[in-house]
Amino acid sequence: YLKRKKEIEDEIKRLEENKNIKEKEIEQYGREKRVEIDNEIKKWDEMKRDHQNACIEVRKERDRIKNEISDFKKQKEEFDKQKKEFEEEQTRFEKEKNQKVNSLEKALQNVKEKYSDLIDDLKVIIEKKEDAGVHLYPPYEINSTGKYPWKALPKFSKIETIKEVYDYGKMYGPCRIYVMHVEHDWLHYSDFVNHGLLKIWQMASEKTEMLYILVLDCLNLTRPECGMQPLLDSIESNEIPLLGTNLTRPDNLKIVATLLPKEDEGGIGQDISAIIKRLEC
Repeated sequence: YLKRKKEIEDEIKRLEENKNIKEKEIEQYGREKRVEIDNEIKKWDEMKRDHQNACIEVRKERDRIKNEISDFKKQKEEFDKQKKEFEEEQTRFEKEKNQKVNSLEKALQNVKEKYSDLIDDLKVIIEKKEDAGVHLYPPYEINSTGKYPWKALPKFSKIETIKEVYDYGKMYGPCRIYVMHVEHDWLHYSDFVNHGLLKIWQMASEKTEMLYILVLDCLNLTRPECGMQPLLDSIESNEIPLLGTNLTRPDNLKIVATLLPKEDEGGIGQDISAIIKRLEC
């Protein structure tokens, strides 16, 4: 019995020791688990705060977008209102414009019918006025085709007699030859314009397939550097338009000059050799 009792007591003691060990393990596990749970709770609290902050930002953004949409709707309503007013104004304007145009067309038609004879007379007067004061003699026309292309001719040259020009015309034709007899009192550019300079320039620019020759006959009777300066500039440079036009010198317009004997040669011509040399370069 005593032996059995001792065994039971030893077993109880062993079980008590195991119990103490298990309690310590459980207590240690409980502490570790509690720390882990506390950390997890802190983590979830932080996530909750972040989520709440994100929700607040989302609500703010949603409210801002709602306000923008509301403002846009107001602007759109205002724009639609202005557009409607503009379309109504445009319709009214078009209507008034058409009424005025129809009224003016009827009035113009009545005037044309009433003054048709007078209008025809005015057209004739205007056509005559355009050429008023322009003394341009009819050209000498050569219709036959020459042996040489007129592009070989220089833009300016000096000749002895007008007959040489006619020979040029036969060699480089077809062409039109205009002779402008320069007078001693031509000291202004208008003197050359009034004798057809602009008209010849324009005709040559319009009919580029034909050769035009302008003969400045007796050029040294006057001082070319005075009245002819705009023409001299356009001859020297193909980039300078002739004064009174927007046209530079056309390639099919060739200018030649005849000269009278100078005073030291027993004539009445002036010495313009410097200008001739300048143009021939």
